[in-house]
Amino acid sequence: MLVQPVDLPRRCGISASSRLSEGVLIVKVGGVIDLATAPTLTDHLRAALASAPPALIIDVTGVEFLAAAGLEVLVSTHDAAAGATSVVVVANGHVTCRPITVTGVDREVPVHPTVHQALAALGCPAVKGSANDPARTSAVLT
Repeated sequence: MLVQPVDLPRRCGISASSRLSEGVLIVKVGGVIDLATAPTLTDHLRAALASAPPALIIDVTGVEFLAAAGLEVLVSTHDAAAGATSVVVVANGHVTCRPITVTGVDREVPVHPTVHQALAALGCPAVKGSANDPARTSAVLT
């Protein structure tokens, strides 16, 4: 049974909301991912992996600052999945794409510019998960 992690309201500079689309767990992250917030995000993403989804999309398009610690969270989450769960990242814009590409994280973790493209790359036939999707939940990282 796929259980979604508890979403995190925005506290301490970071937030995350989770939803299911096509059986894929999508975690949308907002705020700042740095040394102070990375452990909280790591815990949230590990909880997402513990629910054993076939795929996990980490959407960082709402992130305002992505530090090296945040890049490590993306790579370590990908590595922790160990092939049991496909982990991909959605990033666009200078704030997230530049650090991901300059550091080579995109060579370790698949990166797509939109959730729609990430779902398509995962082989999902249709895109669900709009704001009106009943499978949508919200939470804050503390």
